[in-house]
Amino acid sequence: MCIIILNNYEDVEAHIPLVIKNADNNRNSLGFYRPSTYQEQASKSRLWVAYDKENMVPVGHLMFGGKYPAIKVLQVISYARINGIGTMLVNDLVRYSEENGYIHIIARVAADLKANDFWDKMREFNL
Repeated sequence: MCIIILNNYEDVEAHIPLVIKNADNNRNSLGFYRPSTYQEQASKSRLWVAYDKENMVPVGHLMFGGKYPAIKVLQVISYARINGIGTMLVNDLVRYSEENGYIHIIARVAADLKANDFWDKMREFNL
């Protein structure tokens, strides 16, 4: 399997409807954003899509916002039951933040959500 991260608008644009569908299907975990939010974040290169080149399908996404010097993770999700997609997306975000002089990456998750298991694991790696 060859997963790449699409992070510019030209590559991400065609996948925005699927991103919205997957986010809406996971609204309890991810929260709700208007469809225009995804378009806006994509236009700012703040919506990234994990893409399986072999099967030619998106397998996850990460959306972030924030203001310098902090990045705020808005959503991160794997669509397929493929281990490591979320980690890959977050690792790329860490690299991006380091290359662009950001100091903080913030992810606020409600205490009762399963997503905390993912963020606890990421914390073990000092992310």
